[in-house]
Amino acid sequence: MTKQATTAALLWTATLGASAIFGSYFFACVFPFVALATIAALTLDTRRAAILVGSAWLANQAVGFGFRNYPHTLDTYGWGVAIGVAAFAGLATARVVLGKTPVLVSPRSLLALGTAFVAYEGVLFAWALVVGGLETFSPRIVATIALNDAVWFAGLVALRMVLTRTAPALFGAKGRALPA
Repeated sequence: MTKQATTAALLWTATLGASAIFGSYFFACVFPFVALATIAALTLDTRRAAILVGSAWLANQAVGFGFRNYPHTLDTYGWGVAIGVAAFAGLATARVVLGKTPVLVSPRSLLALGTAFVAYEGVLFAWALVVGGLETFSPRIVATIALNDAVWFAGLVALRMVLTRTAPALFGAKGRALPA
């Protein structure tokens, strides 16, 4: 990776990280992990994408336990870990769907978002089968979460496009993923 590409990757990762912290604080219980994982899979190499998703999860947990007063119980810790595993499942699924040549705005990127959402929710549903909480998987709640992720994804794609068009020297070529 060239120095410019490395700088672009770092700046974009920092931008996504800042959006994750903002999102964790204001939307703690409905943080768009799927949107973040999918945009990371689209625009970052595997290592940076994984670090970003892990950092976003950690920031989300820190905000929840530090500022949102999540209860310090085994159940809450378990759900926190399950969310982290689900976020990584979404990232892995998006990477597989996108293949080697991801395109930011394409039917494949939407398919990646959809399959990442299914993977994410599937992990959480499996956890709920073990510990309880299936009531949170009503069609209305799942649809609300899906809409939240879709809106965040659209916003992050738009942000990526604006940044690459207005500051290509800082954020890389417009509409393209960064080299792996």
